[in-house]
Order: sequence, then structure tokens, then C-alpha cells
Amino acid sequence: MSPMHKKVILTKAKELLRFAESGEWPNLVFSNEKPFVIQQFMNEQNDRVYLLASQKPAMVMVWASLTVDGRSPLVFIDSEIKKRKSIDSAPSHLARASQEWLRNEVPRFISTAQWPPKSPDANPLDYCAWYIMESKVSTKKYQSVDQLKQALRREWVNILQSH
Repeated sequence: MSPMHKKVILTKAKELLRFAESGEWPNLVFSNEKPFVIQQFMNEQNDRVYLLASQKPAMVMVWASLTVDGRSPLVFIDSEIKKRKSIDSAPSHLARASQEWLRNEVPRFISTAQWPPKSPDANPLDYCAWYIMESKVSTKKYQSVDQLKQALRREWVNILQSH
């Protein structure tokens, strides 16, 4: 990480601390998405699996959000939406539209420009929830995406009750 990145991260982290100290912490919503695959976790250093280039494990993209007081349900992002996005290069357009909507509708919205770059440890979904979820569900190979979704829903309910 360059000295400039470090400086930007420090400046933006201080902004987030001021936000928290201002009493706005209960109003903060963290959200993120993560892909989960139906295959069991593999150690790429020790495990060898030979696949054709076109063979990729089935997966599901999951979105969720957390607040001080609770959590959203898991949202499974439809593979048709993912395909459409990749075909018409819509992710950047959707991100801009989402950012604009949030800026207009959400008081004290923290934009991507304000969020510290290269700092997954600032979002509890990244440094905690997804890590725990993956450690629970990746110990098993699932026969279908639906089975994986059921396991994810079960662990999502359990994770925040027990941690």
C-alpha cells in the first residue's frame, strides 16, 4: 500500500469516527454482497482438481445488511441479473444510479468516495459475518444451489444470535 493510500485511509477513517462520535452510529447501515459456491472449501496449495476451463462450480451471490439493532434478510441475487449486467456493462451504471438515489434519499449517506479505500475491516459484513458464514457452510459440498441457500439462511439466523 502506498503512502498516499495510507493517508487517504487515515483521513477517511477519521471521518467515520467523527460520524460515530456525533451520535449517528445507530443510523448506520452496512451492506455488502458475497459469492458462495456449492463445492466444499479447497486449499489451493494442497488440493489439486483438474477441470476444463469452462467448468465452474455453481454459486450464489448473496447480499445482506447490518445495523446496530438488527439485520436484513439474505437476498439472493438472481443469475439472470448477473448475466444481464455482464452483457450490457450495467454494473457501473447501476452503481452510479444507486449512489445518486442514496445521496438524495438517505440523510448522512456515506458515499463510495467517502469510504476508506482498501479497507474491508471497516465493514462488519466483510471482517466478521461473511467470514463466519463461509466457515460454517464451506465445510460441506451441496448437491444444489437451493441446498446451499437453505444452509446460508440457517447460518444467517444462527450467526448473529450466537456471536
